[in-house]
Amino acid sequence: MNLLTRSLLLGIAVVLAASAQAQQTAKSPTAATSRILNLDSTLLDLLEDTRTRPVIEKHLPNLAQRVLVDEDVARMLGSSTLRELAVDPHVRGFTDDVLKKLEAELAQAQQAN
Repeated sequence: MNLLTRSLLLGIAVVLAASAQAQQTAKSPTAATSRILNLDSTLLDLLEDTRTRPVIEKHLPNLAQRVLVDEDVARMLGSSTLRELAVDPHVRGFTDDVLKKLEAELAQAQQAN
């Protein structure tokens, strides 16, 4: 490999690494720059946010796992809000008590960070 080819490959590698870092940083919320997530936020938004994901995984572990690993499930349910899922007859486990706990813990998780 000649010097020019090595330089080009190194340059491409640096650009790709910087791009990957920028994308990761963009997905990592900070309290100052992130919007407040709640029961009206989509399931995917809640699972992609490092502050709220543990809350969803705690109360809805099976649903969270399926959305994260199955692209079809993510497409079907990921854009639904928790409020929408709560009234969907095909989704089980959403009681008024669970919704109240989710609402309180989502708010608390975002205040802590």
